[in-house]
Amino acid sequence: MGEQRFFGRDKEMKDLQECYETGRFELVRVSGAKGTGKRTLVRRFAKQYGNAVYWYSPAGLRADEDLQAIGRCIEGKADAFPDMETAFRQMFIGSSRVRLIFVIDNCRLFRSRSGLVDMLHQLIRDYKKTCHLMLILIDEDMEGLFEFAKTKDIELGDLPVEHAMKLLSDFSPEDRAILYMVIGTRPGRLVELDPKLSARDNIREKVASPGSDLYFDPRLHLSDIMRARDSYLPQLYAIATARTSSMKDISDAAGWPPATVNSNMNRLMEMKLVEKHYPYGEDPETTNRTRYRFPDPLMRFYFTNLIYYERKEPEKIMAGLNAYLEKRFPDLAADYLRFRFGGEYGIWWNFKYDIPVAGRDGDGKSLIAFTRWNGDVAKGEDLNMVRRVRRSRNSDRCFLIYKPGYTFECVRRSPKIDDRVELVRFDYMMEDLEKEEGFRKD
Repeated sequence: MGEQRFFGRDKEMKDLQECYETGRFELVRVSGAKGTGKRTLVRRFAKQYGNAVYWYSPAGLRADEDLQAIGRCIEGKADAFPDMETAFRQMFIGSSRVRLIFVIDNCRLFRSRSGLVDMLHQLIRDYKKTCHLMLILIDEDMEGLFEFAKTKDIELGDLPVEHAMKLLSDFSPEDRAILYMVIGTRPGRLVELDPKLSARDNIREKVASPGSDLYFDPRLHLSDIMRARDSYLPQLYAIATARTSSMKDISDAAGWPPATVNSNMNRLMEMKLVEKHYPYGEDPETTNRTRYRFPDPLMRFYFTNLIYYERKEPEKIMAGLNAYLEKRFPDLAADYLRFRFGGEYGIWWNFKYDIPVAGRDGDGKSLIAFTRWNGDVAKGEDLNMVRRVRRSRNSDRCFLIYKPGYTFECVRRSPKIDDRVELVRFDYMMEDLEKEEGFRKD
């Protein structure tokens, strides 16, 4: 998609700028999952300070390679320093009279080097009161680094939906929605897409085909965070494909006893690969209803199609795309309602039915929504179902967000059936997401 565009990180940029303007020693940790734009954020911030910025990336597997890399970073030549401590000390001493920014990229590799973390600890103790260094650490996980020092933690998540839509502005509204539901909103993934191709062709060529740009992304992430990947695959596949993703259904689908599934699930949640959720509005401490899901859309897509990924059958992955999008459309609808009305949303369910979007808007009013992605032009049955559920839940507002279309008669009747039910056409929803601002509470 050409030069990477930059949206949705105003708060993080402000946090970095405020740290810089103190003039004191500042330790800033920038973390986030792969593809969330950590380096892009820091580069965009540091660009304004030109030669006062030093960017160090641990170079390879050997200590001498690291020493050469930091020599090139600070002095422009590989043999500038006899050892790492001398090099790092030079940065602290050099910032005694001028403001400098020193970025350590890939701190995971840095931490693996024997003695480097302890050495940096000591240098911070020695110079933090006299230097003007802004030290920025970039990594996916900062846990355990420099706990003694006062730090500013900046954790990047996925982009809000409205900013992701701007990154995808070269695509049609429907293609933007499809890419959102399959790939998510991580900018590092979105910039891999080809705007000359449709969303479906992008998914076929860059997500589903062996050797493509995003084909290996889920596998590499799994390799990074777990050792025995294959032992978890049946359970991960069950989470993606079980009837309701409840513990019982996952256990049945995986063919494992509940105790094993529960133990594995705790590990998966610790790795932030899976998250537990409850019916919206119910107390997690008292409810006995729980489900599990992948917070990362691309990981969810991967495990939903795991069999075909393992067999390297991209056409079978594509054949199931419409059915997959039907299940994921509520995620886009929830983000749209959050943008339009504020508030928080989840899922609600009982033994009779599921409500795919349930929550409260920014004014505290209860809200539920249903969605339809596939199918022919719909008739009044959907409205009657929505009306029954809304009345049983006594919700203040109810939405039916649809793509296929409804008959004129159905739309004409909807206010008469229930004045709290609003039909939202897919194209109108996408137009709303292109607006500069969403909900603001007065």
